Amino acid sequence: MFVLSIPILVVGIWIGNKEQGECSGTDTGAGTPLIIAAVLLIIAGGLLMCVAMVGLILNIVTTTRKCCFWFCLYVFPMVVFLIFGLGTTIFILTVSSKGSSIKLDGKGYHEYKLGSYSEFLQVFIKDAHTWNSTKSCLIKSDVCTKLNDKYLNDSVEKFYKEPLTAIQSGCCKPSDDCGFTYSSPANWSDEIGVSDKNPDCKAWDNDPKVKCFNCESCKGAVADNMKNAYKKSGIVSIVFCVLLVIVFVAYLFLRNINSAEDDNRNMTFDRNFYRPT
Repeated sequence: MFVLSIPILVVGIWIGNKEQGECSGTDTGAGTPLIIAAVLLIIAGGLLMCVAMVGLILNIVTTTRKCCFWFCLYVFPMVVFLIFGLGTTIFILTVSSKGSSIKLDGKGYHEYKLGSYSEFLQVFIKDAHTWNSTKSCLIKSDVCTKLNDKYLNDSVEKFYKEPLTAIQSGCCKPSDDCGFTYSSPANWSDEIGVSDKNPDCKAWDNDPKVKCFNCESCKGAVADNMKNAYKKSGIVSIVFCVLLVIVFVAYLFLRNINSAEDDNRNMTFDRNFYRPT
């Protein structure tokens, strides 16, 4: 268990210092759940390490079940930790189980709709503080300017085949159903009219500080990045929980075997001691 606590601490520190995609990491409001997850993992890893040390000391001090108080002091935190870990894992997998990008025929990129993702992600991303900090990060990072520089010489046919990231597709260009005319990755015109079916069409602007940062598609792209980050965290959590259960059950099993052997030795000693000569 002591060995398991080390990777849990490492993963917690790694998540806390890693940026999950373009402006979806711990540097923005959208990264708040990741910060919380990182803190919880660090705390859990520290507690598990302490509990493992207690168990090690108990194994050195006593090999019987006479010290019931100390045994319970060791087992109870482990049970609580397992319940907490399983609950957290279920929550993460539930949040990341709903929602996906929309594949467009003949296009190299996908499009995104916030409404297709879990209620938790929708409410969280729509929060004014969360979205303002995320939008500010997108503007400061020049993610759309970099897109324009990279694909500046693309014809419309070639641009449509480019494998754009979620943020590039959702925040740096208008939705395909708007029917805008492509001039360059940074410039689109609505010569054939604006679609009334999609409110994102009216939210689009060629201004580098506006783009589609107020669009539902942009929020959907951030939600997709968060969902993918949660899914990876959920897989890691499942692995740790399974390993922890195996180690914990093995510990109880070996303890029972040792206790049974101690009882047998004591019974043998008692019979030999009281045997008449």
